[in-house]
Amino acid sequence: MPSIFRTSSGKEYEYHEKYDGPEGDLVIISSDDKALRCEKAALLVNSSVFRSMFSTCDSDGSKVHLDHPASALATVLQALNHRLSSRLPSGKNSSTLSTSAARTTWLFWALES
Repeated sequence: MPSIFRTSSGKEYEYHEKYDGPEGDLVIISSDDKALRCEKAALLVNSSVFRSMFSTCDSDGSKVHLDHPASALATVLQALNHRLSSRLPSGKNSSTLSTSAARTTWLFWALES
C-alpha cells in the first residue's frame, strides 16, 4: 500500500516511491500530484534556485507545490543529494548521515565550506 501525505485541509497525495521516508521537513507536491519528502536545508545548501524560491515564496514552510512532474523532481533531488555527499569530508559518506542531527551537522559544515 503506498504511503500517503495528507495536508491540513485533508487533501491526499501519494508519495513518490524514493522520497517517502520519515526524514525531511519539506514535502514537494509535483504537477502530477505526487509528494516527495526531502530536507529543505539540503536544497538551500545546494541550489541557488531553491534558495531564491524559498526567500520569495509564500509557502507555509512544510510543503511547496512545483509545476514539474515527480520524475523530474526526483532526478533533481537525487542530483542535489549526490552533490551534498561529494562535499562531505573524506572518509564520510551518506551512511554517516543516518540521523537527522548528523545530516544537519553536515549540512552546516557544507554551508561553511
